[in-house]
Amino acid sequence: MRVLLGLLCLVQLTFGVDLGSVDVNAQTQEELMQEGFSEVFEEPEYFEGVDRVESMPSQKRVTTKEAMFIPGVQGDPIKSIQSLSGVTSLNDSTGELFIYGSKPEETITTINYLPIGYLFHAGGLHSVVSPDAIEQIDAYLAGFDATYGDAMGGVINITPKYPQDEYKGYVHLGLYDSSFGVTAPIGDKASIYIGARRSYFDLVLAAIGRASGTLSEDTNTTYTEFPNYYDATVIAKYAPDSNNIFSAELITSHDALDIYSQSNKAKDPEAVGQIKADYGFTTVGARHQGYYRDYESNTLLYYKHQRDDVRLFDGYFIDTVSHESGFFHKSTFSQFDSHKLVGGIEIKNTNTPSELNISTPPSPDNPDYDFTTEEKFYVNETISTTFSTLFLEDIFSVTDKFVIRYGARFNYSNYNNLNSYIDPRLSLLYRLDSSNNLSFATGIYTQAPRGYRVVRDVGNPYLGYERAEHYVLHYDNSYFENITFNIDGFYKKYQDLIVEDSTSRFSNSGAGHAYGIDTNLKIRYENYYLYGAYTYMNAKRSLEASDSTLYRFYGEIPHTLQIIAGKRFWKNWALSTRVNYRSGNPYTRVIGTYSDNARVRPIYEDPFNSRLPDYFSLNVKVSQEIKLSQNESLEWSFEIMNLTNNDNVTNVLYDDDYNIKGYRKQLPLLPWFDV
Repeated sequence: MRVLLGLLCLVQLTFGVDLGSVDVNAQTQEELMQEGFSEVFEEPEYFEGVDRVESMPSQKRVTTKEAMFIPGVQGDPIKSIQSLSGVTSLNDSTGELFIYGSKPEETITTINYLPIGYLFHAGGLHSVVSPDAIEQIDAYLAGFDATYGDAMGGVINITPKYPQDEYKGYVHLGLYDSSFGVTAPIGDKASIYIGARRSYFDLVLAAIGRASGTLSEDTNTTYTEFPNYYDATVIAKYAPDSNNIFSAELITSHDALDIYSQSNKAKDPEAVGQIKADYGFTTVGARHQGYYRDYESNTLLYYKHQRDDVRLFDGYFIDTVSHESGFFHKSTFSQFDSHKLVGGIEIKNTNTPSELNISTPPSPDNPDYDFTTEEKFYVNETISTTFSTLFLEDIFSVTDKFVIRYGARFNYSNYNNLNSYIDPRLSLLYRLDSSNNLSFATGIYTQAPRGYRVVRDVGNPYLGYERAEHYVLHYDNSYFENITFNIDGFYKKYQDLIVEDSTSRFSNSGAGHAYGIDTNLKIRYENYYLYGAYTYMNAKRSLEASDSTLYRFYGEIPHTLQIIAGKRFWKNWALSTRVNYRSGNPYTRVIGTYSDNARVRPIYEDPFNSRLPDYFSLNVKVSQEIKLSQNESLEWSFEIMNLTNNDNVTNVLYDDDYNIKGYRKQLPLLPWFDV
C-alpha cells in the first residue's frame, strides 16, 4: 500500500505541467463588464444559507473566482481549501486534508449535503467535481452546527452552481487531461449543466508505442497501465416558479493504474509484484429546494455506488462494492420574532459485499509495518447498516447583540453494538459593536467506525463510535474599511479512538487532543489584495491499546504561514503571489537494525519523534482577461510554482540495509500555462 502511495506521488511530480486551456464564456455585455477579478479585489457576494450565523467560530469560505485567483490551484477551485488557515496537506501530490489536528478520514465532504466517494483523484492532481459546477466552498473546522454529523474533525461543503437559463461553456486542453463544460436552457424553466474530465497520458503513451514502460528506475518500478482517471458532473434544474427549485445531480469518478514494483524485494519480499487498482464512485441525487418568506427547505433523495478493486503482489486482493441509499431533509422556520428553528432527518442504508485476501492494511500510525510477516486472511462477507438521525436547532437572538445557537443530533444504528447516541451542540455570539464580534462554540462530535477496521478477521466488527469534544473561541474585527481580522483558539479532546489491539486487532481504547490558534488578516483596497494566515497547532494521540502514552500525531504541523498577495493593473491584468511556509512533516527515524531470518529489519525511535526539514514554496502568477466580443472572452494565465526551486522533502528513502540513500521530494520549479 505504501508503495502505491509513493508511486502516485511520483506521477504528480513527473506530469504536473499543463499545456493550456481554452475558456470561452457566452455572457451578456453587462456581465462581461463586471468581470476583471472583481470578486477578488472587492468583497464578493457570498452564498448565504438561511441558517448561517456570521462570525461564529472556525467558519471559512471562498468563491470559485477567489479560488481561481490563487497561484497553485491549477484551475481547480477545490484545491484552494489547502490555502485556508487551519487546513494542512502534507504533500503537494495528495488531496488529503488535515483540519485542526484531525485525520483526513475524520472530515466529511458533501455537495449541499449530497455525499461523494472521495474528493481528489489519485495523486491529488484534480478534484472530482467540475470547476464550473462550483459556486462556493465552505469549510467548518470545529464547533460546527447540528445539521452536520458523522464527523469528529471538520466539514467541507460545496455549494453547487445550479445552471442558469443561458448558453455558456468552456473547453480545457492540458498535458495530462482535458475537460469541458456546457450549460444550456431546456425550455423556459429548465436548464442543464454537463461537465467532464478525462486524463489521457495513458492514451498518448499507447499511441507512441509506450503502453508499458519504466515509471521509476530508482525503485525498479514499471507500468502496464499508466495512472488515469475521468469524472463527470451533471446538474439539471427545473424552476417552475420563484419559490421552488427541483434538481437532478450526478457526480461520477473513476481511477485506474497497473504497475509492477520490485522496490521492496529485500526489505519486504512478499510486497513485490503487481499493484493494480481500479476504483471509483457514482452519486446521483434528486433534490427539491423551497424558498418562501418565512420558510426554507432542502430535501434530497440519493444513491451512491462505490467500487474498489485492488490486486496486490502474488494473489492478494481487495474487492468491495458499496451501495448507499439515503434521504435528507432540512427545514428552517423564520416566522418567529427572535427564533429561527432548524430541524431535519437523515436516513442512510449501506450494503457492502466484500471479498478480501489480504492482511490488515498498513496504517500511517504504525511505521513498522511488514507485509511479509503479517497474517493473511480470506474474507467473504456483506456488511449492512442503517443509520437514522434527527437533528434540531434553535438560533435564538436574545438581543440585537447576543445570539445563542443550540441543538442536538439524535442517532440510532442497527449495526452490531453501535445503538444510539446524542450529540449536543452550543454556540454563543456577542456583537461587541458594529465592527467587533466575540463567539464561542462547543459540542460533542461522534463518528461511526468505517472501512476495513469493521471487517471480521482483518478488523473488529464490534467496534464502537469514536468521539471528540470541540471548544472554540473566536474574535473578529472589521473596524477599518476593506480590512478584516479574526483569530480562533481551538481545543479538541478525542476519546474512544480506534487503535491497534493485540487481542482484537482494533479497539476503542485510544485518546488524544489537538489545540492551537488560527488567525487571518484580509485586505481589499482598490487594486490591491492581501491575505495572511498563521496557524499554530499541537496534536497528540495514543497509538495502541497496550500503551496509553500520547505520541505526536503524524499530521501535526506546529507552524503554518501563508501569504497571498495580488495587484490588478491595466484594468484586466493581475499579478498574484502565494508564499507557503510550514514546519516539516513528523516521521519515525530508523535508529538501528537487527537480523530476522536473514533479513535486515529496522529498529525505530519513538513514533513521530523526528521532523523533516521545513516546507517553503513561492508561487507567482500573471493573468489577463481579453474581451473578444459581446459574447466571447479569452482568459490566460502563466504561473511558476516553487519559484525558488526549494527542495521540499516528503520522505526519507532507505536502502536494503536501512541506511539513508536519499529523500523523496515534492514539486520542483514548475511552469504552468493556461489559456
